[in-house]
Amino acid sequence: MVDQVRHDDNGVVLDARAAANEAECPGCGVRSGRVHGRYQRRLADTPLAGQPVMIQLLVRRFVCVEPGCTRSTFAEQVSGLTV
Repeated sequence: MVDQVRHDDNGVVLDARAAANEAECPGCGVRSGRVHGRYQRRLADTPLAGQPVMIQLLVRRFVCVEPGCTRSTFAEQVSGLTV
């Protein structure tokens, strides 16, 4: 979800965040909605009308709720944007 589009000295900046309430653990496939924390990723995108584009993506870390899973936390991924 894009919250804001703005222009600064470095070009076009999109402030965005994932809209889903849950994410799937890449270790075991179990979905979790238990948020452990948040952090911001900066992703360079292709230029727009000759201006550099930066996506500032707010990403959540989730706690895996599956007791047998080897991962304790994992970062959500935005399909087609992050891996």
